[in-house]
Amino acid sequence: MDAPKAPSRNPVVVGVDVDAPCEAVLAAAAEVSMGTDRGVHLVNAADVGIVPWTTDRLARQDTRLAAVRRDLESLGARRVTAETVLDRPARALVAASTTAELVVVGSGHLGRGAATVVGGTMHQVVAHAACPVLVVPPQPASRGTGPIVLGVDPDPHCAPAVAAAFAEASRRRAPLVAVHVCTWHEEDPLTAGPEWDVDAEQVREEHRVALAEMLAGYREEHPEVEVREVVERGRPAEVLRREARIARLVVVGTRGRGGFVGLLLGATSAGLTHHPPCPVLVVPSRAT
Repeated sequence: MDAPKAPSRNPVVVGVDVDAPCEAVLAAAAEVSMGTDRGVHLVNAADVGIVPWTTDRLARQDTRLAAVRRDLESLGARRVTAETVLDRPARALVAASTTAELVVVGSGHLGRGAATVVGGTMHQVVAHAACPVLVVPPQPASRGTGPIVLGVDPDPHCAPAVAAAFAEASRRRAPLVAVHVCTWHEEDPLTAGPEWDVDAEQVREEHRVALAEMLAGYREEHPEVEVREVVERGRPAEVLRREARIARLVVVGTRGRGGFVGLLLGATSAGLTHHPPCPVLVVPSRAT
C-alpha cells in the first residue's frame, strides 16, 4: 500500500470574480489540485472603488463565494479555503502569489467591458507574480491526448519553464514539444547570393545543437517523457500558436535574451494570453 502523500505547504491560489462566470478556472484549479494533492485557496478581490462596501454587500459577496467554494469542492479540489479581499484584484493576487505554488486566473473573455478589466488584471498578475501563473481560456478545448508545448530559448533564464514543462508532461503522461524560434539578420533576397541559404541553414543547425544541449539533462531526468524538438525561423508568438493548436497546455517563461524574450510581457503577450488556444502556464525565471 502506498504511503499517503504529504499535503503541499503552499496552495494553488485561484482568482475569481463571484459576479462573473468562472467554471473554466474552477475546472483547471480542480485538475491541478487532484493531480498534485495541493490545497486550493480562492481569492475574491472586491475593489473598494467608488461604491462603498456595506455590511450587506459584503455578506452577499461571502454568500456567493461560499457557493463557488462548494462548486470547486464538487469538482474534487483538495482542502479548499476562500476569502474576500477588499483590494484591487491584481494587487491581491500578486500578494497571494508570494506564498503560493501556483496562481490560476482567467484570460479575460467576459464580454467587451469586463474583458478589459479582467484582461488587465491577468496581465498584471502574469508580469508581477512571484510564482507560476496558469492562464485559463473561458472554454478550453478538451485535448486529453494532446502534447505539452514549451516555448524555450537555450538560455539559463528559461530553466524554470523547462523544468515545469517536463514535470507537467511527466505528471500528465503527455508528449512534450519544445519549440525554439531563431532569428537573425536577413540579407536582401534580391542581392544575396546562393551562399545565403547555406549560412541560414548553418545558423539554424547551431540553434538546434544549442537547444538539444539545453534539454539533455531534463531528458535524462525524465526518460518517460517523449520529446520532439522544433526549431523554426519566424515570429515566436505565431510559431508557438501554430504548434499549440492541438496542445493541452503551453508553457513559457517571462525572462531570457533570445527569441522568446518578454513574450508574455510585450505586445505579443496580449494575443497569446488574452486569446489562448489552451491553458498557458507562465513561469517566471525566479521561480524554483
